[in-house]
Amino acid sequence: MTDLEKLNEEFKRKKENNKSSSMSNIFKQIEKRILTCRFCNKELIDLKCNCQGFIENEKFELEVERTEEERRKNDHKKRLRYKKESLINSLYIPRRYKGVDLYSDWDINKTKLKDYINNIQYNVSNGKGLVLLGSEGTGKTRLSFAIGLYIASNCDIKNIDREKFYNIFKYAMDNANYYETLKKKDVLILDEVGLKQLTDWEIQITYDLLDYRNEEMKYTIITTNATKEELSNFIGKRSYKRLVESCEFVEFNGKSRRDK
Repeated sequence: MTDLEKLNEEFKRKKENNKSSSMSNIFKQIEKRILTCRFCNKELIDLKCNCQGFIENEKFELEVERTEEERRKNDHKKRLRYKKESLINSLYIPRRYKGVDLYSDWDINKTKLKDYINNIQYNVSNGKGLVLLGSEGTGKTRLSFAIGLYIASNCDIKNIDREKFYNIFKYAMDNANYYETLKKKDVLILDEVGLKQLTDWEIQITYDLLDYRNEEMKYTIITTNATKEELSNFIGKRSYKRLVESCEFVEFNGKSRRDK
């Protein structure tokens, strides 16, 4: 090794030693800062100090944390309120049914729906829907809106929609993308099912819709003026079977509310 090479090696060793020494000093300074109060420079005991500056600063940090937590809660409430309003708007509730309420308009505890409504979140989550049967004017549509509003306000769902049953076939023919979106809604209310006999194509579309919703456990409410037998003839036996598998049937008897 030449003299020049020896000098280079010596220089490198000194440089490394200085670097290690410098880093050691930095760590010592950091350790000192951690172990001493930044307000009075006294040694910290259990990372705390009883000086006024430390105490006031601790109060300030707690207040900042409390304020931030309050802000997060308020933001969460706003998001929930916005989601609830969006879901309710998705129902397109006619003026006649604005303000309908599940408990003030019906004495649910005296109806067959008592246990069903008390377990509504479970029923919605598991796709256990409703078929409301009965003659015209007995309150089926009104009740379907009330249940839809209750679900939108109280249940954990992403989306909800309500359609006249015969619009489904228009969408299937003219707007396939919207039909597919409608078919996959978490909650779907279909009003006025079974007003007339369906064509073979309409029966197939009905089956496609109900079979998908049954398989994916999507929640469905159906209102119809038909009896069970008439409904089976209207929509086809395969579609009716899907309703039997996925829905609870509730029959409305009595006089029409519209005659009062």
